[in-house]
Amino acid sequence: MRKPLKIALILGLSLAVLTATGLGVVVVKPQVAVGALQTALYRDGAEINPKHPLHPPQERVRDNGILYRNDIRFGDTFPNSFLDISYATADKTVPRPTIIYWHGGGFFGGDKAMGDPMAASDDSNKLFDELILEGYNLVNINYVLVPDHHFPDPVLQMNEAVNYLVAHAEELHLDRTT
Repeated sequence: MRKPLKIALILGLSLAVLTATGLGVVVVKPQVAVGALQTALYRDGAEINPKHPLHPPQERVRDNGILYRNDIRFGDTFPNSFLDISYATADKTVPRPTIIYWHGGGFFGGDKAMGDPMAASDDSNKLFDELILEGYNLVNINYVLVPDHHFPDPVLQMNEAVNYLVAHAEELHLDRTT
């Protein structure tokens, strides 16, 4: 056998063994993969489950006319209990239907402002803006992530968020009748 062919065969087999080993580890210990993904996603030192908002809460009109309120605390039971609300215009008194959204990420990654970290081409913010500009309010909610919290914590937290929105609908200018 020629030397380049032997080298290619050895490299190919080595790669196959490493891939199989990696997949085996992920199947047996998925927290290894989750830890690696969280390390990549939160490498800037951001906490996975912050007790305080990552940005100061504010209300501002974006360039496209959407009024954006960020990091509103909706509960104290769990960390990472913050939501953002976007309104089609600065006039919050106009009755509009409200969409409530929880980002993807399999309960181990993602953020209300970032979207789903596993999406190959995440155009969610573009889609959100299109929906808002069509006349909807959008509430985008964060929740606790593993390994610090496990099911059913995110679901309980989601209930807490919805209860907050219902209790504060008037103050937040969320019309519950449309």
